[in-house]
Amino acid sequence: MTDFRVAEIFGPTIQGEGRNVGAPCHFVRFGGCDYRCGWCDTPHAVLPDQVAKLEKMNPWGILGKLSALDIDSGLSPTWIVLTGGNPALLNLSHLIDLLHARSQKVMLETQGSVFREWFGKVDDLCFSPKPPSSGMAWSFGDFDRILTRTIQMQCEWAEAQDRGSFPLPYLKVPIFTDEDLEFAAEVKNHWGNTCELFLSIGNNDPSLPTVGNPHPDLNMDWWATADLVLQNQRKWTERILEDQRFADVRIFSQQHVLLWGNARGY
Repeated sequence: MTDFRVAEIFGPTIQGEGRNVGAPCHFVRFGGCDYRCGWCDTPHAVLPDQVAKLEKMNPWGILGKLSALDIDSGLSPTWIVLTGGNPALLNLSHLIDLLHARSQKVMLETQGSVFREWFGKVDDLCFSPKPPSSGMAWSFGDFDRILTRTIQMQCEWAEAQDRGSFPLPYLKVPIFTDEDLEFAAEVKNHWGNTCELFLSIGNNDPSLPTVGNPHPDLNMDWWATADLVLQNQRKWTERILEDQRFADVRIFSQQHVLLWGNARGY
C-alpha cells in the first residue's frame, strides 16, 4: 500500500475559501509540490528539506487519524479537504474510495498543473491558477487540456455511479498585485463561461511563514497585523468592485485567517 508524506491532518475546522466557505471539515495536507510560489503559506508542505522530514502515512493510517479527530471533537464533518503542497502529484484514488465508504465527501485543492483520472471521483474540485506574483510560469494551453479532460472524467464517473448532476470544478485566483488582477481577467476570459471564478485576496501578514521567507519573525502579535490584513482585503475588494470585467465573480477573504490568524491547524 502506498505511503504518502503528510504535513498535517487537522479539524474540525471550516473551509475558509471558495465554493464551500464556512463548511465544517477536516483537512489532510500532503507534502510535496511541483511549484515554488513565493507567497505560498505552507512552506512545510512544499520545500523539499521540510517535506523529507514529514511522517509517511498510508490511506488506512490517514483514515485512523481522521476517526480520532471525530472522537476527540464529537463531530464527524461531511467534508474532507485534500490539499498540499500539490496532492495531485499523488495517487489518492484508494483514499477517496475509503472516505466515500464512510459517507464523506471529498474536496480537492490543486493548482491544475497535472491531470489525474481520479479527479473524476472527488465531490468538489478547486483549481487555483497561479498569477504573476507567484513567480511561476502558467500555461493556459496546458491547463485547458487538463480542465477539459477533468470534466470528461467527472462525466464518466457520474454516469458510472449514477450520480446524476455534479458540480463542475471552480477556479480560484489569488490576488496580490495589479498584474494578478489582469491575469484573473484573462482566466475569466478563457474559462468564465464554464467554471465559477473566485478571487482570493492575498494574505499580507508579515509574520506569516512562506516559501519565499520560511523563517520570518514570529514574535509579532496577530492583532497587530490583523488590521493590515483587513485593510488589504478592503482595498482589493473595493478595487475589484470598480471593474466591470468582474461583475459576476465571487470575491472573498480567507475566513479562517480572519478567525484564527495564521495559526497552524485552523
